[in-house]
Amino acid sequence: NLLIYYAGHGSMVNVGERDTGYWLPINADPPPNDAFWISNEFVSNHLGRLQAKRVLVIAIHITQANYLGTNSHC
Repeated sequence: NLLIYYAGHGSMVNVGERDTGYWLPINADPPPNDAFWISNEFVSNHLGRLQAKRVLVIAIHITQANYLGTNSHC
């Protein structure tokens, strides 16, 4: 069993016809420098490779979009 808890900053970026979510670790820079951002897709792909029977991810992302209704970094 595996529990992953992330409470921190996140960002939503419009990529073509969809929004892509990112986890922003402590070393992340604000846009447009996204070198250290971790995409939700990246996390999902790696979790899919685990051999754990149960995986629970609790991710609380604070973004400026939550407050202002816009897609931006917080």
